Amino acid sequence: MRDTIDDLFEQVYRTPKDAIPELERRVATYPDVPLFANHLTVAYDRAGEREKAEALVTETYQRHPQYLFAKVNYAQICLAKGEVSKVPGIFNHTFDLKALYPRRKRFHIDEFVGFAGVMCNYHCAIGQTNTALLFYQMLRQAAPGHPLTRQAKRNLYPPFWVRWFRSLAGKRLPHSADQAESRNLV
Repeated sequence: MRDTIDDLFEQVYRTPKDAIPELERRVATYPDVPLFANHLTVAYDRAGEREKAEALVTETYQRHPQYLFAKVNYAQICLAKGEVSKVPGIFNHTFDLKALYPRRKRFHIDEFVGFAGVMCNYHCAIGQTNTALLFYQMLRQAAPGHPLTRQAKRNLYPPFWVRWFRSLAGKRLPHSADQAESRNLV
């Protein structure tokens, strides 16, 4: 079974449209296994089916609110929609992964990167740059080339044209220049 899951995961990144039917079947067959829903979310997102991805993220979070990737993905959507105030509640008002899951001793690198990425984006959104910078530094050490690390850097250090436009407009625009176009679901 594990080999099949690994093969599906690889297919999500190689040919996401081809992975969708099998993942949809698995989500229907195993509704209590959030891993399949998470992989299907990524496949939808990579195949350009953003509305389906967003709907599945919300559904997965409602069905599996303790599943870390459901929390991370739902928080990313909330941030992209400007619903910043929802993020603390998603993470039980804690911004420490170990405090969120006190019975766990280890976390997969993807779990850490997803959590740290959303925490960096959240703290940027609320203007807590020093805390955001701490999460970004952890991301740089753990996964320097990861898309969430690059997104965190863009949020902390937006391109010149974004800073210029913000000052010209005289109002705050979204912290992420590409916030609406990419949610970086994990």
